[in-house]
Amino acid sequence: LANFIITHTSVIIFLLTHLLQSGYFLSLAFYFDWKNCALWLVHINKRRLKMQNDLPLLTRVDYAWAFDAKAYLSDFYSRMYRCRKRLEVGFCFVLKYIITPTGYQTRNGEFSPVSDPAMTMMLSVLPIIAERLSLKKAPETGITRLLDIGSGPTIHMAVVFRDKVDEIYLSDYLEQNCEQLRLWMQDRKPFDWRSVLGYIAQREGQATLSVEAMEVASRSKLRGVFHCDVFKPGVVDWPDYDGLGFDVVSSLFCLEFASNTVDDFTNALTNVVRLVKPGGYLILGGVLGESWCKFGGRLFSSYPLTEAQLFASLRQNGINPTDPTFTYYNHSDIFLVLAQPTQ
Repeated sequence: LANFIITHTSVIIFLLTHLLQSGYFLSLAFYFDWKNCALWLVHINKRRLKMQNDLPLLTRVDYAWAFDAKAYLSDFYSRMYRCRKRLEVGFCFVLKYIITPTGYQTRNGEFSPVSDPAMTMMLSVLPIIAERLSLKKAPETGITRLLDIGSGPTIHMAVVFRDKVDEIYLSDYLEQNCEQLRLWMQDRKPFDWRSVLGYIAQREGQATLSVEAMEVASRSKLRGVFHCDVFKPGVVDWPDYDGLGFDVVSSLFCLEFASNTVDDFTNALTNVVRLVKPGGYLILGGVLGESWCKFGGRLFSSYPLTEAQLFASLRQNGINPTDPTFTYYNHSDIFLVLAQPTQ
């Protein structure tokens, strides 16, 4: 039974969640021994973590064959959970804090489009960053071009900045991720983004806006999808690049996962910052202190960056964290930076 539960955790969570949403769980709760259930789930989770620790730790040299774009989207963007307020101290506590070590995102009576708190934090804060940028730039200059480095198979940067810039360029190191982006660009719908777009619209204060309209607007600004390598000067393989730089260069959950050392991180950041045009902005996001992430049944390594190392790398690239214009978010070691590098 324990092995069955370990291998079918996501299915069990899905079924229990639907019980919770339908209200049937209320009657079952009277017969449920929460204490013993919690202890039992702790035991199951320990077994699951042991199995996880037996997995090989893959590095950037393994990404080309090991990174499954569809599994990534499924694990980080597909699951939707809902907890009703009256049950929060019961089943939702067990679901959030015991079944999974990272926790599923749960909200009082509100759907969250993603199960990963890092993704939720980014999707919540990015609309604020986009609005701040639009207010920072003078109307006569504006923000014309945005380049996202290490986009993965995700479109949220294009969606968040659809009304803020004229041109959006996405890039990734892996061809399988670029292919997912091109399919979306061609409106071939490789992945259902409706819940994520609805979440972004809520954070933008545009809850009545249709997700279809958001996708159309985003695609209209997308100019291309390119291969990139943060350790290569120039970063992006773009034969027609004019060398003028970009008003906004962004990179989320990329540099630390591509790096094996702090020097790797700093060098990659240097290459990224060089693409920011004079007077332009860098948006940098990631996770601190994490040495791996897991999706699709595989473990991928990450450099466990500290906040001190992050700030030191920024300083080496013309960004002063003590500058009044420096914007920094840090929630549970998920960070997001908005900065204007000095040239």
